[in-house]
Amino acid sequence: MRATLESKFPPCAKRNRQLRRAQCREGWHLDHEPVNLPDNADEYQRHLVELRADAQAWRDEVEKAGGDTTDLDAAIVELDEEINAAGMRGNVLGRTSGKRTRSTKRRQDAPDLPKRQMTKTTLGRTFTGSDGKTYRPSMFVTLTLPSYGRVLEGAPLDPDRYDYARAARNALHFSKLVDRFVHNLRRVAGYDVQYFATVEP
Repeated sequence: MRATLESKFPPCAKRNRQLRRAQCREGWHLDHEPVNLPDNADEYQRHLVELRADAQAWRDEVEKAGGDTTDLDAAIVELDEEINAAGMRGNVLGRTSGKRTRSTKRRQDAPDLPKRQMTKTTLGRTFTGSDGKTYRPSMFVTLTLPSYGRVLEGAPLDPDRYDYARAARNALHFSKLVDRFVHNLRRVAGYDVQYFATVEP
């Protein structure tokens, strides 16, 4: 929480806030598309995956023969946990359930949002000034929720009048609000807008 951090570490908290504001103001964004390449599997990770494949083959053979697969099932579960603990993600068998779809239902009283054809990029337009310098537009947005009551150093001044229920509700759902805001912003812009955010009570 900002109040608590600033009360305990005033210089650091103030410096960090000023840095974030400067980054937003100056438009600190990537000037190239981000590349997210997975790391190559090490020898131990490859060994685990090979062992997991063998265990699955043994289990399938036992099941086909009508045998008991309880021990092999337990071993496979342990191998899956070990694979995840080794830093590998996903499932050896691939997707075992239906694809999760996001609801596109909208309130009937809400106006239609402008929508552009989406392009597969995270880079917006750039402009070249008369001095030859390239500029990339950016903006600083603040989403403010109503107050729950006056706070001093992270604690309510009047606990009886502080709206704990609304504070808890907003804490649970605030990430969804930010996600929806960015989703709509990208629909309007027509590309995957780069952004960074911070929560400051």
